[in-house]
Amino acid sequence: MTTPPYNFVHTDVNEMKVCVDLLNSYFGPGAVEALNISQGGTNCIDWRYGNTERNMPPFDLLMFQHQLAKIVFIGLGINCAYNPNISVNDFRNAFEFFAKRCREWGKIPVFTTPCPITTPENARLWEFQDTMKTMARAMGVLVIDHYVAITAVTPFWGQHLPVDGFHPDEDIHRFKGNASYLALRELI
Repeated sequence: MTTPPYNFVHTDVNEMKVCVDLLNSYFGPGAVEALNISQGGTNCIDWRYGNTERNMPPFDLLMFQHQLAKIVFIGLGINCAYNPNISVNDFRNAFEFFAKRCREWGKIPVFTTPCPITTPENARLWEFQDTMKTMARAMGVLVIDHYVAITAVTPFWGQHLPVDGFHPDEDIHRFKGNASYLALRELI
C-alpha cells in the first residue's frame, strides 16, 4: 500500500459547512450549530481509543466534552483503507462501538460513507464502507451513502479528485453537503 500524499489544496468549502448553511437557511439563522472536530490523517482506531501523538482524546471523552451535541456525524474510511494495520473487523468494531456509545450518551449517531478514490486502496475502501452500511442497518443507524451516490450520479467522478486521487474538489464537497442536509433535515 502507498502512503497518501497530503499536499492537497485546502478549501473553505466542505461538506459540513455546506450542510449547516443549508440547514440554517431552512430552519432559520443560527438554528443549527456544528462543531467539526475532524483531524486530517486520522482513522477509526484513533477516534475510538484516542491518539496521544495527535492530542486526540478517546471517543468517550469526546462524548463527555460535548454533552450538548444531539447528533454525532461520523465519516471515516479513506485513511483506514491506506493503513494496512486496520482490518475490516477493526473498522466494523469501531463503528459498532461509536453507535453504541452515542446512544448511551443520548445522542443520535449518523454515519457517512466516504467518496470513492482513484488509488488502488479503493478496493479496501469499498469493503470498509460496505461493512459499515451492513453493520449500521443491523443497528438501525442512519447512513448517508456518499460512496454509492457519487459513483452513481457523478459522471467521471474521478476527475473531482484532481490533486491526489482522494481529496475531493469543491463540487464533491457541495454534493456531499447537500445530501447530508437532506438526510439531517429529517432528524432536526
